[in-house]
Amino acid sequence: MAIGELEEQIEKFVRLQKEIHIFKQYVYQQWEKDKNEQLSQFPTLAYIDTNKLEHTKDYQKTKSLSVKTLKSMTAREMEKEIIQIQRVHQTMQTIVHAVIETINKYPVSNGDLRKRNMNM
Repeated sequence: MAIGELEEQIEKFVRLQKEIHIFKQYVYQQWEKDKNEQLSQFPTLAYIDTNKLEHTKDYQKTKSLSVKTLKSMTAREMEKEIIQIQRVHQTMQTIVHAVIETINKYPVSNGDLRKRNMNM
C-alpha cells in the first residue's frame, strides 16, 4: 500500500471512530432526556442497542486501535479493520436514524399524542 493510500485509510478510520463516538453521545443524550418521561420505549431500545454494540468484540477492537497500530498493519489487515469499523459505523447510523425518525414522528410538545394518551 502506498504511503498516500495508507494515510487516507488511517484518516478514514479515525473519522469513523469519531463519528461513532458522536452517534453514541447523541443516543445517550436522547435517552437521558426522555428516560424520566418514559413516553416511549424507543429511547430505551436505542440505548440498549447502543450499549450492546459497545460490548461487542468488533466495537472494542476498533475503539482500541491507535494510529500507531494502524500504521504498523499490512494492507490486508488494514482493509479488514476498515470493513469492521464500517460495520460498526453503519449500525450506529441505523440506530441514530431511527431515533431521529421517531423524534420527528412523535415530537415532544403540548400536543404530543404520547402525552395525550397518558392523560386519558
